[in-house]
Amino acid sequence: MRVFVLGGTGSIGSAVVRELVARRLEVLGLARSDAAAKLGEFGATAIAGNIAFPPPWIGKLAGIDAVIHAACDFSTDMEAIERRLLDALLPALARQANKPRFIYTGGCWLFGATGDEVATEQTPFNPLSAFAWMVPHLQRVLAAPGIDGIVIHPAMVYAPRGGVFHREACDAIAAELGEWARGYALDQRLSGAKAQRELGWRPKHLDPESEIATLA
Repeated sequence: MRVFVLGGTGSIGSAVVRELVARRLEVLGLARSDAAAKLGEFGATAIAGNIAFPPPWIGKLAGIDAVIHAACDFSTDMEAIERRLLDALLPALARQANKPRFIYTGGCWLFGATGDEVATEQTPFNPLSAFAWMVPHLQRVLAAPGIDGIVIHPAMVYAPRGGVFHREACDAIAAELGEWARGYALDQRLSGAKAQRELGWRPKHLDPESEIATLA
């Protein structure tokens, strides 16, 4: 099975690549030249390129069984970059001999602040205005012909290299980071029940406060 990963050296994508390689799948990853070596360390094969300019690499996708999109451009042009990526990638996948699965990462910020409520897949989106463009993009993936689309919204908790943010700190730097800081500061609770039920996911880190204290 051949799996193509976008964002395979990021905090989510790198964990995905390592897991796929451990399961003895053939993993290809899109990477700029400075990240190609890292993919090789994981046991994946690098395809040179970046999401902002698909033409040089889109034709190299052959015999792909699945694509996992965990990449993001953090510039002010991220919406246009993502649109151009889907313009190229969706037709390329539809031309595959089989019907590839396209796993597309949405975002927990699309649900907005949930407070004490626990958001599920039935909860209406309430995105921050700067990220509202993501909603029609994920709807486009789910409606695209010739692929088996699925959207997963990873929740943000913490990561070994960072990812823990206090609301006061985010408010203090919001003037510089804009909506990204406001996203990190959202008060959210999200349910993982569907992922556990349908995907067999079993959470391993059930005591986040003590683990965050260890990281700190």
